[in-house]
Amino acid sequence: MTITTKKITTVQFEWEGIKIKACFEPQSYSSEDFEVAHLQVQSITPPKAPLPFTNTGYRSAYLSKEQIEVLGGVKAYVLEWLNHEAKSKKWQQHLKDTQQLSLF
Repeated sequence: MTITTKKITTVQFEWEGIKIKACFEPQSYSSEDFEVAHLQVQSITPPKAPLPFTNTGYRSAYLSKEQIEVLGGVKAYVLEWLNHEAKSKKWQQHLKDTQQLSLF
């Protein structure tokens, strides 16, 4: 396996009031048989704000660049991922917990 340095695509956008930065390196690792892309997603405003797929505001994933391309690019892929995970019971509970004031 060889680590190569290729062009990194960085996009910033807002989702549900959270400013997000996504960095995508289409060829992070490669061999004769396969290529692996690297995607990093983090919340920047507010800093370290939880996202549906991470409590820390940061998530790194290795995948194929085709997975990104099929959905129309980095922003579209991350938005689809966020929206899909936002339907989870865990995220829905998080939203309820953060909207309701606690007396204890």
